Amino acid sequence: ASLGVSGGSTPYPLYKALQGYFLDWSQITLVEIDERLVAPDSSEYNWNKIYNSLGSIPEQVHNLCTFDTTHSLDSYYLCQSMEQCIPETLSVAVLGLGEDGHFASIFPHTDVDQGYVMSTSAPSEYRTQKRLTLTPSYILSAEKLILVARGAKKKRALDILLNREATEEEFPALRLLHHPRLEIHYLDD
Repeated sequence: ASLGVSGGSTPYPLYKALQGYFLDWSQITLVEIDERLVAPDSSEYNWNKIYNSLGSIPEQVHNLCTFDTTHSLDSYYLCQSMEQCIPETLSVAVLGLGEDGHFASIFPHTDVDQGYVMSTSAPSEYRTQKRLTLTPSYILSAEKLILVARGAKKKRALDILLNREATEEEFPALRLLHHPRLEIHYLDD
């Protein structure tokens, strides 16, 4: 099996909850879905937060695929390395929902590559613009998607999504509604 995990603030309670389940993590490939193009010691580095939320799980997995910026910040190299590591498809992908409708690092009006991994940019209001992400086509090939929205600010984004009040270009998370096994969860703060 394989589990895709996203960064951002929304999914961390779910990752902490996974620690309470007895699973044979040695049989699971853990895949980081998106990352900010920063050094690992940056407070913006998603993997550190994901890793801490998962507790001892990352040490138990059979295969770990992350955007490891320890030795390089070259986006082409990191995308190539990730593409060689990831499985053909994900069993489950956990995604957060941004207030602007982004998921992973697929922001409004992003030109989307057709491969599996791509570099992208966040809008200027985000602290870190340069990003790495799995592509929407790869994410949508997962057997199951779990979208998590958390807090009052994300409630409006969830309403836009569920009421389809925008286009997919303006609100990328609308693409997720095409998936036959999408679960949407709202967590109150």
